[in-house]
Amino acid sequence: MAVIKISMHRLLGMLKANEDIINKANEKTFVHLYVKSQGKVAGVSAREVDKEIKSEYQSVRKLIKNNNILRAARALSNAQTVVTISGKEYTVADAIARKQNLDSEKNLLNALFTQYSYVRREYDIERDKLKEATSRYIASLLTDKSVVSADKIAQLEKDYRELHEKEILDPIGIAEEIKKLEKEIKDFETEVDYVLSDSNASTIVEVDLDE
Repeated sequence: MAVIKISMHRLLGMLKANEDIINKANEKTFVHLYVKSQGKVAGVSAREVDKEIKSEYQSVRKLIKNNNILRAARALSNAQTVVTISGKEYTVADAIARKQNLDSEKNLLNALFTQYSYVRREYDIERDKLKEATSRYIASLLTDKSVVSADKIAQLEKDYRELHEKEILDPIGIAEEIKKLEKEIKDFETEVDYVLSDSNASTIVEVDLDE
């Protein structure tokens, strides 16, 4: 075992390189059937093949062990390292989790925007319909011989509108919430990759790897 200090950026690179080797190792053959009296495997000495297989297998086992150590160090560092993104503090782990789950916030934003746009359109349509209906209602009450004061007509219009008008139920202040959520998502997306990259370059971790 050997204790070394490396940047998080280097650690991530080692993880990726090791994983590539480990994945390729799964394509290797670790056991053969051969003619014992000939003592060869595909023209190569069985003794040499035996030695090579043992070496490759031990190498893969060591890489897997080291990757487990590297992953544990990454997890611990990410849980402890604090970064600031668009004025808000996160642990690196929290920032990564939010980045990976940002579609949930975008889907919510899209739902709010779609619903608000639909309700606003419906509200405008209903408002225009009520205006026309009010005019028809007042007209139906009046005849050529009717003598109704302007104040009375205004009161009748007001009463009719209040009886039939529709309002938007908006407990969360949806228009402002859309602006707020949209800004939060944009600001986070703009900064998160740069901040995490800088953090990975400057954060040093200590790992005890199998040599």
